Amino acid sequence: MGQITLPLDIIQKLNEIARQENRPVDEVMDELLENYALQHEQDRQMREFRAKLYKMAREYWHKAGDQTRLALTDAELDEQFWLFDQDDIPRLNSDKGKVDVPPSPLESLVGIFDFGTTDVASQIDSWREQHFKDRFGDNP
Repeated sequence: MGQITLPLDIIQKLNEIARQENRPVDEVMDELLENYALQHEQDRQMREFRAKLYKMAREYWHKAGDQTRLALTDAELDEQFWLFDQDDIPRLNSDKGKVDVPPSPLESLVGIFDFGTTDVASQIDSWREQHFKDRFGDNP
């Protein structure tokens, strides 16, 4: 097995976490790496999802002849995209307050459950994921 050299402050942080959790440092490191990989995968999936939304939005703006919004880059849409309204019209943050968007039924669930300690969170996440797949498809 190889050796790795880390700065002293990182070693101290790892040792402190391991001590607090009464675990070996290598278990702490392994969990950190697993969480990093998981976060990386979630970020990738979110980028793919946003790309699908932006494609749908651009198709709408193309049909509507909105060249200004059609010209927005993905990076600009990352900052400006808000949602698709009830009529499937893509809206930007600048549209907030200008259009009436009815509340989502999912919003009524926010705050009802302690998402960190129940299995309900994973069930709602699964339902939400299926809802968006049904609405937008796997490959819109």
